[in-house]
Amino acid sequence: MKLLIADDEALIRDGIRHHIDWERYGIEVAGAAENGLAALAVLEREPVDILVTDIRMPRMDGIELSKEARRRYPGIKIIILSGYEEFEFAQQALELSVMKYLLKPFTRTELEAAIVQAREE
Repeated sequence: MKLLIADDEALIRDGIRHHIDWERYGIEVAGAAENGLAALAVLEREPVDILVTDIRMPRMDGIELSKEARRRYPGIKIIILSGYEEFEFAQQALELSVMKYLLKPFTRTELEAAIVQAREE
């Protein structure tokens, strides 16, 4: 299984990438991108199974990235990270069949559980 991380905050992006033992879960991190456009470039080079994306990013936000990822790869599992509890974002995520909508700050355990669930599905 391959994982792509998209978040404009380097601390979060690097934390997810380097502070979870992905090998233990049979997951390879295919890349980490600072915005949706960079994430799409990674997807073009190397399709992934699981996309973890922030909702607010420059150049292309997580909703637009999720729409495009879903269009190109209908089976991709999407987990959205957000610092916003606004219903509009959650509603858009539901329309995209997003697996999880985790509010920041989330715990490592919450993120790991969401990714394990995505892997199992």
